[in-house]
Amino acid sequence: MGEGAKIGSCSVVLQAVPPHTTVAGVPAKIVGRPQSDKPSEDMDQQFNGKSQSFIGGDGI
Repeated sequence: MGEGAKIGSCSVVLQAVPPHTTVAGVPAKIVGRPQSDKPSEDMDQQFNGKSQSFIGGDGI
């Protein structure tokens, strides 16, 4: 298993899984991989200035 690899539950892994890749199924197949080498630097992390607030209800 490569560093940061994710395996779906009940999957049967028969081959090496590359780093930062998601596999699932029987047999396991690649279902996801990062779009870039540094996704945390590439993703849009701009704060839009709006905040979410929770207003309590009357309960159940």
